[in-house]
Formats: sequence, C-alpha cells, structure tokens
Amino acid sequence: MKARLRRLLESYIASTRPHAGRGILCRLAWHLGSRELIVNLPAGIKLSAGLGDPRETVCVDNFEAHGELEVFLSFLEPGMTVLDVGANIGLYTLHAAKAVGAGGRVYSFEPVPQIAQRLRANLRLNNVSNVSVAEMAVSDADAFADFFYGKSGLLGSLFPLHGRTAGGTVRVATTRLDSFAHEHGIAAIDAAKIDVEGGEMHVLRGMGRLLDGELQPILFVEIGARTLSAAGQSPDATVTMLLNRGYQGFVIREGHLHRVASAVSPTYPREGHANYIFLPPRRHRG
Repeated sequence: MKARLRRLLESYIASTRPHAGRGILCRLAWHLGSRELIVNLPAGIKLSAGLGDPRETVCVDNFEAHGELEVFLSFLEPGMTVLDVGANIGLYTLHAAKAVGAGGRVYSFEPVPQIAQRLRANLRLNNVSNVSVAEMAVSDADAFADFFYGKSGLLGSLFPLHGRTAGGTVRVATTRLDSFAHEHGIAAIDAAKIDVEGGEMHVLRGMGRLLDGELQPILFVEIGARTLSAAGQSPDATVTMLLNRGYQGFVIREGHLHRVASAVSPTYPREGHANYIFLPPRRHRG
C-alpha cells in the first residue's frame, strides 16, 4: 500500500505545475521513500527534482506566484546571449536555452559542486547543447571565497544568511562578469538573470563594462532587504545604481511590469524580496 501511494504521488507531482498544497504532497512523497523524480514542465522541459527540501524550485506551493519566469522569457529571442547568475538546478537555464535556440548561448553560474552536478544532469536530460556551466560564484573580484549554503545545498550565498545557510561552506572561485566575458570572448550580453541571495550589488559592480557598453543587457534581478543587508547593501542602493545608468526599473506583480523610481515593498513578504526587470533605454546592435 505504501509503495502504491508513493507511485501515485510521484505520478501526480510529475504531471502538475506548482500549486497550493503541492509542496505538502512533495514532502509526503519524501517521507514515503521518494527522493527525486523527473517533473514534466511546460514547453517540453524535464527537470529532475528533489523532494526532501520544501524550497526545491518545482515543489514549493507558491513558486514564483507572480509569473516571473514567463515575464523574463518574454524578452528573450533566438540568437541571444544570456547569463544565469545563480543557476541552481537549472529551471531558468533550461527555459532560456530553449528560448534563444541553437544560435544563442546561455552561460550558467553555480558554485556549489553538488548543485552544479545536478544542473549538468538536467542539461543532459533535455539534450541541451547551447549552455556552458561555470562552477564559480559571481562577485566584484576575481579571487576565492567561502560560499555558504543551505542544508540541501540550495539557497547559497557568499554571505552568511541567518537560518538559511546553515548547511556548510565550500571554498569557491569568484569572478567578475567583465573578466569572464573577456576571457571567453563575449563582446556583449543580451540579458542576465541575477539571483544570488544578497550578492546582487557585488555582481553588478563586477559587470560595469557590460552595463556601460553599446548593447546594455536586460536585467532580471531578485532584490531583498534581508539578504542584501548581510552584504552591507540595501534595495534602494541597488535600484538606484541601475536607474543612474539610464535603466528603467519595473517590479513584477501578477505577471505585469510596474514602473518604479526606487525599491518597493516585497512582493514575497515571507521571503522579504521582490523581482525586478531593468530595461536599458537604447539597444544598439552593431
């Protein structure tokens, strides 16, 4: 009976999108013996998902209730070059790779070795060949640093976050995006998703050349007061930095963009963050 119930739960979880109560079913399946299963996502994408951590992207009840993934994808076109900074197991990477097509390229950054391994496994699962995985953290220095991660390896940060990065630390290489682009012959990028649990300002400081280039990238940035404070930064400083570079800022609410002149209240109060899109005023292709 236990095995049958586990199989029924696995089948249901694998065939449905995140919704209210689904996270409870994920945890129930884990207690019945399930550890990981292949989840079928829209657009024909498959994701090998863990069930033991309620924060696992495809298993939480309310993952991205404001439709952030769809909003980000709406700006991508075939042939684009995209960065996924804080790729985790690859949800955004897989969708971006499909959106930019064979003529495009995605560079995914994930410093925790066991998570990077799962990211590569998900790329193989989907036969993706237009993604390069960089097993390093992105910051404002080309160096090495301790990287703090959660109990399951998820929610990692270069800064210790109270109650969220108690899993351990790993020594990782850090890179500035300007340095990475130069070393890999990337003249410009079209879009970047930046979700690094407090290190967002450091990432932006390390990509000044890319931000000031003729082809300024579209930016999707998670901004939260709790995580940024661990790095000695603030949401207002982060938003203002980009607005001062000529970007137009928008917070994502219920699948729509709302123009902002400064940081706004979190759209996810429990987690303390909101997701923003920053659009450059002009995009010149050579």
